Amino acid sequence: METNFTSVVSLCSCPGRPTNDSEECVEGLFERHSWLDILTRFDPVAVYADRVITPIWYIIGIFGNAVSFTIWQKRRMRMNNNSAYYLSALALSDLCFLLLHICMELKVAWGLRSLDQRYVCEIFMAAYYLPQYLSPMLVLGATLDRYVVVCLPFKGPLLCTKAKTIQKLFLALAFALLLCTAQAYLWQYDTQRKTCTLREETFLGRDLGTIWTWCSEMLIFFIVPLVILFINIRVIIAIWKVSLDGPVAVKKTGNNKHCVITRHESKGSTKITSTVMLLSVSFFVITLTFPATIVYAVHYAVPQGNKCLSDEEIRTDSTWQSYFTYITARKFVEEICLAHHACNFIIYYITGNKFRLAFRRLLQTAKSVLCSYKRVCAPGYAKPLALDVIRPHNTRNTKL
Repeated sequence: METNFTSVVSLCSCPGRPTNDSEECVEGLFERHSWLDILTRFDPVAVYADRVITPIWYIIGIFGNAVSFTIWQKRRMRMNNNSAYYLSALALSDLCFLLLHICMELKVAWGLRSLDQRYVCEIFMAAYYLPQYLSPMLVLGATLDRYVVVCLPFKGPLLCTKAKTIQKLFLALAFALLLCTAQAYLWQYDTQRKTCTLREETFLGRDLGTIWTWCSEMLIFFIVPLVILFINIRVIIAIWKVSLDGPVAVKKTGNNKHCVITRHESKGSTKITSTVMLLSVSFFVITLTFPATIVYAVHYAVPQGNKCLSDEEIRTDSTWQSYFTYITARKFVEEICLAHHACNFIIYYITGNKFRLAFRRLLQTAKSVLCSYKRVCAPGYAKPLALDVIRPHNTRNTKL
């Protein structure tokens, strides 16, 4: 839930927010200043955090996700490993999100009009939400596949085939598209204020915008992580049973409620290594999704102060100061939680032996290409002539 622009609008201008206004004023706080100006004046720490921390995630995430996608989509990594399909799609999704997030950051943190164009606003917001909805669904798909492999080995060959994995990826993409297309209606380019903003009439009381936003956000960023957590617990219990000394008896119940595990020493270590990596990614996503969901859910309970106060009065008003303290805390939570779109590469490298080897091979290939380029471009470099070039043209094979 890293929708920083949603934070801007929902925190300052959505109808129904609790405020301490006791009178109508001609020129309130939000008429005098833009949201970025308000933060710069009254909460500069939040602005600095946004401008300093976010670019660090861009550098780490764009490089890491690009490398991860390059490695996971290789045929060698996809052989007998359906999880590689999910992880390559996850890397591509996170990479797209970070690239789109740059456009959002230019508007929110730097005040540039990167989205303030007709049709650009609506299309961009739908595209911006797509990878946010898709990434948890991909993690859920990989977790379910791992659960089947570990806990239901007899059904693995039927449920975890390459064709079914690709079908599940397209289903996850279709579901994410279904959710995010509504954003094209919930957002609009305001021709009067010349800005991209929420369509206010859809957020009056319990209207479509409010209901849709709460349902979709809670589904993707709360219910899905809970399901992933529950499945991970089952997988951990199964791994613990496998790690016990001695063979594990194979038992199959009629209702398939209990995990069925066999002990194969030749494949067990590879399977467990892959499972540990997927568990690490899953718990990483869960750990960094719940805090962002919580701070998003409680923002309606944090009241704003009286918007009719002057700037000097706002600086000393206790309600406004409490509100800006919440904004600062929320900003740091959002910045930390942004890491789950940027740092999966680090988890892959630490927990995945095959991934480490593939990354080293990729570095060696890049190094050899770079060395060849430098050698060719070096001053005084002369390309060796072929033998047929230096052979005299009048040389003929003759018989004596």
